[in-house]
Amino acid sequence: MNRELIKAFLNRKNVFAVVGASRDPGKYGYKVYDDLKNAGYQVYPVNPNVKKSWATSVIRVWKTCP
Repeated sequence: MNRELIKAFLNRKNVFAVVGASRDPGKYGYKVYDDLKNAGYQVYPVNPNVKKSWATSVIRVWKTCP
């Protein structure tokens, strides 16, 4: 993979949706969401089984992502 492509992907202007985000710190969905959020990215948790998490509303249906 070329470095410019990686830099463009990780540009701080990017917004991420974590499908399968979890409130359980032992799960991968939690770790991915938490790492991206702590790195300063705008992150939307997507999980149809969770109503609220991390002081933000969880998107329950993928098609409703902004």
